[in-house]
Amino acid sequence: MAGGEGTLLCALKYVGIVVATSGVIGGAVGLVHAYATKSGDDPVARARFLAIAISEGMNTAAFLSLIGAPIAVFLAYRRSRTSKASL
Repeated sequence: MAGGEGTLLCALKYVGIVVATSGVIGGAVGLVHAYATKSGDDPVARARFLAIAISEGMNTAAFLSLIGAPIAVFLAYRRSRTSKASL
């Protein structure tokens, strides 16, 4: 493994960790916002607020899936290839 290749894998690991953490935290924040609707508000405003909060949670989950999952698959593939090569 070349020197630059090791730093790329290390950087991908950290990017994967940050993306996964951001996705989980964003989803949790979206759910907290969704459950924070007040029962005394106008039903139309409540529905709009609920839709925005659910959308926020879904968008962060999609971000996690589109960015974090391919990084995790690549790192797992790379790890299995290097462990087979060392045998």
